[in-house]
Amino acid sequence: MSLVDLTKDTYLMRGSPATLIRIIDNVACVIDPGSSSERGLEIKRLLDKKGFSKVLVLITHHHTDHIYALTTLKPSEVYLPRGEELLVTSKSFRVFLDYGLDLTAIDKTAGSLIAPGIELNDFLSVRDGEEVCGFKAIDLKGHSPGQLGYSLNNELLYVGDALFGDKVLSRVKIPYLNDYSDYVNSLYKLMELYSRVGYKYVIMGHGPLVNSKSDLAKFIDLNIRYLEDVEKHVVASLKEPRTLDQLTSIIIQRLGIEESPISYLLTNTSLRAMVNHLAQSRRINVYVEKGQLFLKSIE
Repeated sequence: MSLVDLTKDTYLMRGSPATLIRIIDNVACVIDPGSSSERGLEIKRLLDKKGFSKVLVLITHHHTDHIYALTTLKPSEVYLPRGEELLVTSKSFRVFLDYGLDLTAIDKTAGSLIAPGIELNDFLSVRDGEEVCGFKAIDLKGHSPGQLGYSLNNELLYVGDALFGDKVLSRVKIPYLNDYSDYVNSLYKLMELYSRVGYKYVIMGHGPLVNSKSDLAKFIDLNIRYLEDVEKHVVASLKEPRTLDQLTSIIIQRLGIEESPISYLLTNTSLRAMVNHLAQSRRINVYVEKGQLFLKSIE
């Protein structure tokens, strides 16, 4: 796998997610190594070939597709978002938050989607505003509780999964979220940052390289429109009382989402975040009847 030059010392390794590599004084700083043990070995071979004696890894958030490569890359140091440390090192914590159910024993596709707990001899926590390898951490939570972006001067901004490209959105239909309001606020924050700083490149974990304000605005608008479309379907579906599971089934069928156990659980998690937002804004009622929790739109 070849590297794409972005700046004099920073390179892009394409993939889903994309990986960013910066070289400083014979140290390789890697942001989000990727989704598989094979990807980790690929990066390791590339860096070994170039003779780098030390590898540091910065993780934007805890999701499997961004951390699995740690199992084979085996860096010298790993920097994790503050508050997401256990979600990286503990599979059970991660499964509980992201899926609610561990399917690895019964679904052969789940093994590649749910990484084991990553054994790290040493890791450091990073919070908003702190710098590692010249990258400044930026709070972009919403997709996950501690999602970080990383900026390098006015040259580039790596946003992880705070923003998705069109191909991913057309496939999954719902941007995966942990908190609806935080996710939307982070989208607007990206636009504000770009307007103020004028980055040469904005790099998404899953999407094309962005190098203009108009393109960034287009992708931000697209993410918001997907969310608003799902919200309309949710409110319309809740004109009659539904349980969260019933709502999930309806939305999967209405949007044509892949019908698999993993897709169901991911959709259910995102809808839970959206339902929480609608309940907080007094647009739906939540109540219990005959041992079941029901959701219903407020007319």
